[in-house]
Amino acid sequence: MARIKLPFISLMRTNFPLFLTIMLILIALIYAVWVGIVALGVYFLGLSNTWAGMSMEQWLYSGIALLILFIIFTLVYHFLPEVMKLLQLKKQQKKPQYYQGKRMFDFTYPRGSEGGIYSRTYVSIDENQIINFRYQMIPPEDLWHVK
Repeated sequence: MARIKLPFISLMRTNFPLFLTIMLILIALIYAVWVGIVALGVYFLGLSNTWAGMSMEQWLYSGIALLILFIIFTLVYHFLPEVMKLLQLKKQQKKPQYYQGKRMFDFTYPRGSEGGIYSRTYVSIDENQIINFRYQMIPPEDLWHVK
């Protein structure tokens, strides 16, 4: 039996923001058509103002509120990942370190090494900044003879 591929389902799985935007536009268009039908009923067919459950003004106000909610929801959904990335980058940035009242920058060789014994060499850049050169003299494997 062959499987039927539904384009909206595959779009929802591959590109959810685009799917969300299309669905919100579709709902807004259906709502606009409904408000048009209500307006035709009230103004051209002479039906009562509340024949569709709410008055014409209430339908228009609810449509405006719904459209504003859709726009806010879409904007939040599209821009929230970018804001979260910026917040994570801010968290990952190291706070400045100070040594003897001067701002200190660390440079470790080999990069990414942890543990072991390091030499420390402080080099003055100017009167407010220094560099701490950390060179790994003994790696942790040589310290703890694990067999």
